[in-house]
Amino acid sequence: ERAAQHPERPWMKQRAPGHGPWRTVTYGEALASAEAIAQWLLAHGLGPADSVMVLSANSIEHALMTLGCYTAGVPIAPISPATSLLSTDHARLRHCAAVVQPKVVFTQAGAPFTKAVQVLREAHPGLQLVTADGAGDGAIPLSALLVTAPTATVAARRDTLGPATVAKYLFTSGSTGLPKGVPQTFGMMSATIAGQEGLRAEPPEPGHIPQSLEWMPWSHISAGNIGFNSVLWNGGTVHLCEGKPIPGQFDTTIRNLREVSPTAFGS
Repeated sequence: ERAAQHPERPWMKQRAPGHGPWRTVTYGEALASAEAIAQWLLAHGLGPADSVMVLSANSIEHALMTLGCYTAGVPIAPISPATSLLSTDHARLRHCAAVVQPKVVFTQAGAPFTKAVQVLREAHPGLQLVTADGAGDGAIPLSALLVTAPTATVAARRDTLGPATVAKYLFTSGSTGLPKGVPQTFGMMSATIAGQEGLRAEPPEPGHIPQSLEWMPWSHISAGNIGFNSVLWNGGTVHLCEGKPIPGQFDTTIRNLREVSPTAFGS
C-alpha cells in the first residue's frame, strides 16, 4: 500500500562509510526488491518450514532480505553479529541454527563471517550463502537475487499469509542458558502496531512524514519488530545510524542527530 501511495518517498537511508553521503532506497524500490528476493527464495524451494539466517548488522541489504522473506512467507532469523564475530567456539550459533534449520544465510560482507559460515555448513551441508558484497566461499551476490523477475507465484504466496504465519524467529539474550528461539507471527507484529495506534492521543498531522534515526539491532524485538514495522505502517523514513553510545562512536550519532533532526530516535 505504501509503495502504491508514494513510490518515490525514501523508506530507508544509510550513510556511506566514513560518515559519507546518505544512500537511499524508496518505497517503490523496496517493493520491487522484496518481490525479486521472494521469487528467488520460492524458486529455490524455501517455504514456511525453512528459514533465512542473517548474521550481520543492520543495513539496507539486511532490510531488503527481511522484506523478501516477509513476502515469501519464509521466516527470517536475525542473529546478533557478536554470536558470529566474537565467539571462539560458535556454540550459540550452532544452537540457533539447530533451532531454525536455515536453508540460506545472509551476511553483508563475506570475509568477516568466513569462520561462522564454515561452522554452519558443517552442520548444514546444503546451506546457501548470500552476501551483499559477493564475497565468500561459494557466495551468491545479493545483486543476483535482485534481478530475479517475479512471477505470479509471489502474489499467490503473499495471499496465503495470515495472522498465524511465522514471519521471523528472534532469540533471547541467553542470559539464563542458551538463547531461546521465539517465533514471531504477522499477527503478533500487527498487534504491536495496533496497540501503538490505540494509544495515540491525537491523529497524525496531515502530510507529516515521520523521520526516525536508530542504531538498535534488528535481532532485538524493539528495533526489529516495533521500529522496523512502525516505519512501514506510518510511511516514514528511517535513517540507519552507524554511531553507538560508546567513546569514539557517539560523535557520529550526534552529527546524525543534528543533520536528520528525527521525530523519533531509537537508542
